[in-house]
Amino acid sequence: MTSVRWLVLATTLLCPVLARAEEFGYIARGAPSEVQATVTLGPASQIGPITFELLALARHGKGLGTGDAPLPKALAEPPARLVSGETAILPEERVASRLVRARFRIGPELKRLKVLRLRARYLDGLVCAINGKEVVRRHIEPAAGATAFAQRAHGPEWETFGIPIRGGLLEEGENVLALEVRPGAFRRFPELYFELIGADKGRIVRGPMVSRVAQDGASIVFETDLATTAEVHFRTSAGQAGSVASRERGTRHVVAISGVPADTQVTYQVVTPDDRSPEWSFHTAPPKGDVVRFVVYGDVRSGHDVHEQVVESILTDAPDFVVGTGDMVYRGTDDADWQRFFDIAGDLLGRIPVYPAAGNHDVGAADGDRMLEDMFLLWPGPKGRPRGAAWYSFDVADVHFVVLDSNRYDDPNQLAWLEEDLRRVAPLARAIFAITHHGPFSRGPHGGHPLAQGAYVPMLEKYRTRVLFAGHDHLYQRGRVGDLTYVVSGGGGAPLYPIQCGGRGRARCEQDGADVAVSEHHYVVVEVFRDSVRLCPRRPDGTPLEPCVTLR
Repeated sequence: MTSVRWLVLATTLLCPVLARAEEFGYIARGAPSEVQATVTLGPASQIGPITFELLALARHGKGLGTGDAPLPKALAEPPARLVSGETAILPEERVASRLVRARFRIGPELKRLKVLRLRARYLDGLVCAINGKEVVRRHIEPAAGATAFAQRAHGPEWETFGIPIRGGLLEEGENVLALEVRPGAFRRFPELYFELIGADKGRIVRGPMVSRVAQDGASIVFETDLATTAEVHFRTSAGQAGSVASRERGTRHVVAISGVPADTQVTYQVVTPDDRSPEWSFHTAPPKGDVVRFVVYGDVRSGHDVHEQVVESILTDAPDFVVGTGDMVYRGTDDADWQRFFDIAGDLLGRIPVYPAAGNHDVGAADGDRMLEDMFLLWPGPKGRPRGAAWYSFDVADVHFVVLDSNRYDDPNQLAWLEEDLRRVAPLARAIFAITHHGPFSRGPHGGHPLAQGAYVPMLEKYRTRVLFAGHDHLYQRGRVGDLTYVVSGGGGAPLYPIQCGGRGRARCEQDGADVAVSEHHYVVVEVFRDSVRLCPRRPDGTPLEPCVTLR
């Protein structure tokens, strides 16, 4: 049965476009607000308009409270006129918070409702309550005072929150939606755009992604907005078919397909009680001795248009897998940024495994944040590796890959792990490649990382690593120092950086062995043969950035 989208509540709150003080109790500059909203009930019927109240948050309030606390009086009753000194306006007329309340009605169709989806674009902290029960909190401490800023900045991307309907959250008849938005310390005003949508079915909200592809199978990763069971149905080009269920009910699912014939294409589909994905296909990993073909790109951040082009070109190139040099998003602390990344890369991730290195923009800022390991299914790392640390290795055919966490170059455990890992595989691997974010050499504004130069390059040279791929500086650079070839590939969409040395009017370049350095968006196709490696850098449209280079 097709999911029914039956409740839509949408509005925009723009600051400093504010309600007048004599009408709503504000003390702030700005024109009258133009907030409007409607409620859509059923496929075509409509009721409304519905009235939004914009409320100033007085110093005696503490936001929307925690999940166990009732709403403050300012939300429970119409706002009284506030006098100077009681409003949430900071010195220099900064607005410390904005409060929005909307009333809407739900009829007998409440019995069918399973989930609300709040879609919001906000700066910088957000709390949402429905009928006095907190359902969303982002970047605002539960005990924050009325004039406290949001804990951190939030980006401009839209973020969608799945809100399960349980515990009497909604009532038949009138309901109240309340939102509080606060700016970060560096902003003067908060900003909020939002819509609320109700549905009678859950859905797959991220993925599916194919990962850990082996010669006899792979793992399929996906997320749902409601805790549910799920299955992956598959068939192979060799005529095999099957179904594998997720191990337990939840919102994040990892399902392993195994026992498929070697050198085969696998077509799969994710099925839940409420939803099903499109069909996707992947090819099993190549056997030892075969050509291994992979793509390198990184530093996407907010360059969505370029990223879309890169994804389309990679799909045309059809590599065995992709490795990322980090900074896939601008703010790793914003799930909104990750949602946008996965929306753009969805076609790629469903067909081709992506194994990323952690960039400085990708990492969470606190223990409660989602980490890179929560976004992707990374290959297993060493035992005892701390949560959030992202160094690991894997093999495709007889080619070995080490992925370093350059945010933790100073952790001696990573360096010790690297030596043990390389010592173990060096006699057996056809070739070894390393991937990191902060590289040892670069002619961009960041320059080379001293710890990478002093500790990691000698280790990689010792065990005959063929190429080290890095990002961080948004350009393309290829060179060789000693016995190590390196490539800076930071052209996945982020604003380009200028070359800082060489040429007229620039300082002389350090002895970094660079053969080429250009400021262009790009990705790199790498082919590993029996006794050589070919590097082919390409612009987002697939045209050559430079002629392919063969390393022997």
